[in-house]
Amino acid sequence: MKNRIYKFLVISLIVSCLYVSCREDELGDSIFDPEAPELNENSFTYNLDKFCVENFREPYNMQFMYKLSDVGSNMTYNVIPTSFLNSKKMAALVKYLWYDSYLDVTNSRFLKENSPRILHLIGCAQINPFSGTEVLGFAEGGVKVTLTKVNEINENDHKNLEKYFHTMHHEFLHILNQKKTFPREFNLISTKYEVEWQKRDPLSAACLGFVTPYAGSSISEDIAETFAVYIVWSKSDWDKLLYDASLGVGPDWEGEDGVEIILKKLNLVKEWFADSWNIDIDKLREAVHNRISYVNADFVKELLIEYGIE
Repeated sequence: MKNRIYKFLVISLIVSCLYVSCREDELGDSIFDPEAPELNENSFTYNLDKFCVENFREPYNMQFMYKLSDVGSNMTYNVIPTSFLNSKKMAALVKYLWYDSYLDVTNSRFLKENSPRILHLIGCAQINPFSGTEVLGFAEGGVKVTLTKVNEINENDHKNLEKYFHTMHHEFLHILNQKKTFPREFNLISTKYEVEWQKRDPLSAACLGFVTPYAGSSISEDIAETFAVYIVWSKSDWDKLLYDASLGVGPDWEGEDGVEIILKKLNLVKEWFADSWNIDIDKLREAVHNRISYVNADFVKELLIEYGIE
């Protein structure tokens, strides 16, 4: 009897604590240890670590993981760390081009609730030895996003930067889609998904209504690619995609209207973001392109100085 009473009191105490915690912070507790040791001011990495705590961990509950960890990597690949300089550049650009772009159109609560809990950097590529395909990034369980080839970052080359932020927006869509289901209507638009998607060239994929060959690998990747391509690609690249989609060529093409299919998918993505997240992705796209228009090597140097991580 005493044991039962004791268990009841313990359970009641736990429930009470959870209730108080929720009242104090509706977003829930951090996934990180609040008693973690303070940063070492004498450490070579102190300024970057401080920046990451103040700009990612504290406001958004996100850990910027630039120090390579075995347990944080896929052990089937041989990978190398990101250089310290490139880690600083990526930290600055993630804040400026990704997080702050969303802040231009939404609020910090959205980012704290939905952004990945860990952003992990790897210096080199991850090549699948069986298919020959390259892993540019991936999301794990709606918690962690990994970016590869960070040692190849070139802030003077917008096409180079586009790869990283395309991956970020793509993987972020997967996280959001785990929380709110996408309209089933999207499932009925295309049927020619292909496991060996890498065998399709971009032109053939466009004529079938896929923004990239990878979009033709599955419905979920199609949704993520449609969003990421529209957000990140320049207007001239997007217009060329629609032009290519109008040509009607390729071994799998059987009269599909590629332009109509792509635009129909895009409209569903726009509606889903507006209805589910109260975000106008046209405004998000404008924010992303406005910010990236300033980016070059000199701008990033100034950004590092402004952020205190030069």
